[in-house]
Amino acid sequence: MKTNTYQRPDYPPTNSPLKAIRRFCLSCVCGSSKDIAECEDGLCPLFAFRFGTSPATATKRGKDVGR
Repeated sequence: MKTNTYQRPDYPPTNSPLKAIRRFCLSCVCGSSKDIAECEDGLCPLFAFRFGTSPATATKRGKDVGR
């Protein structure tokens, strides 16, 4: 069995793609959750996922994802 021996030191392993997207957004705005909520980069392909939830799930729960 082949294992991946390389680990990026700046990104710990994640359990889901949504958590990885959230971590990416945090690194993009220098770690500020408030800045993620105020993000205006609508051209980013991860924009709808920036809160760490799927837009479809957020809509079902009655939350606006800003798109």
